[in-house]
Amino acid sequence: MGSTTRMVSARERARAAAAAFRERERSLEAVAVAVEFFTAADHIARVFEVRDREVAAAERKAEQAAAVSVEAGDALVRQMLALGVPPAEVRARLGCSAAELRRAVASGTVTDGAPSAAVEDVSE
Repeated sequence: MGSTTRMVSARERARAAAAAFRERERSLEAVAVAVEFFTAADHIARVFEVRDREVAAAERKAEQAAAVSVEAGDALVRQMLALGVPPAEVRARLGCSAAELRRAVASGTVTDGAPSAAVEDVSE
């Protein structure tokens, strides 16, 4: 009977060793899943960083293009004023406000290089 007891004991040790092995495997699988998760999270963060840089670059480019267009429009307003068109007529023809007209006048010189005489008259 001694051999039966040893066989039972050996089986119990084998089961315990197998259970411990399975538990280690589950733990390792959990670690692998966690690594995959954090890898994916890092990738997401990098994607958003790239997006943010590209958006910022696009905004800078759009702001520069808008500034060029605003200056071109302002130059045309100053040119009209230099031709003697009354400020009220400039506003009516271009559909701009008195504030926009004042900004256009203040932003530069009239096309002949002299400041506009209409600077004081832009609120007409």
